[in-house]
Amino acid sequence: MTGLAAYLGLFLVAFGAATVLPFQSEPLLVGLLASGKFSTTWLLASQA
Repeated sequence: MTGLAAYLGLFLVAFGAATVLPFQSEPLLVGLLASGKFSTTWLLASQA
């Protein structure tokens, strides 16, 4: 997964979770953080 795709995917999942859709973005965030391949700052910014 490329960096941009990961950030975009996290944003879309977080956006879906903020709407009426029954999504949870936390498992994806934890997985991306645990991989150590992505910037914590950018992951948290795309989550907000």
